[in-house]
Amino acid sequence: MGEDHQIAFLLRESAQPDPQRRAAALKGLGRIGRAEHVRVLTEAADDPDPAVRAAAALGLGRLGVPEAGAEALPVLMGDAHADVRRRASVAAARLGLGGPAITRAFARLLSDPDHHVRINALDGLSALGVPGDATALAALLGDPDPAVWGRARNLLHTCGEDPAV
Repeated sequence: MGEDHQIAFLLRESAQPDPQRRAAALKGLGRIGRAEHVRVLTEAADDPDPAVRAAAALGLGRLGVPEAGAEALPVLMGDAHADVRRRASVAAARLGLGGPAITRAFARLLSDPDHHVRINALDGLSALGVPGDATALAALLGDPDPAVWGRARNLLHTCGEDPAV
């Protein structure tokens, strides 16, 4: 945790008009902030600038308060910008978030155009112990990225061991 003067500086910076300054402040709050600073990060999830939204997702993951990200991160995982989706999916996995909203968000990301996001989705579903939709996973076996199709293959193997599938 940071010193009070450091946190006060980051809180001031998070309200600046320059999106780069806001984004840097949110990343810093994620590193040295406290649970009471969650509100600043969750409010930044609605920022018009994608770099700020990505920094908010990163900050939520780093701050380590799972209940703080439970509402904002599934929304950010559906963002129009790949970097925001990428950061939000990593943060959700880092926080160990589960439940239907997170599972649906990870499942949607299986078809993301960004291969890093697809990897994060597969890792997130795996960490949750949820194999995902077998049809969507089978489609990923043809992915050009070996990290994607390899993870999909492993999850499909898990599906085969699950009597519910």
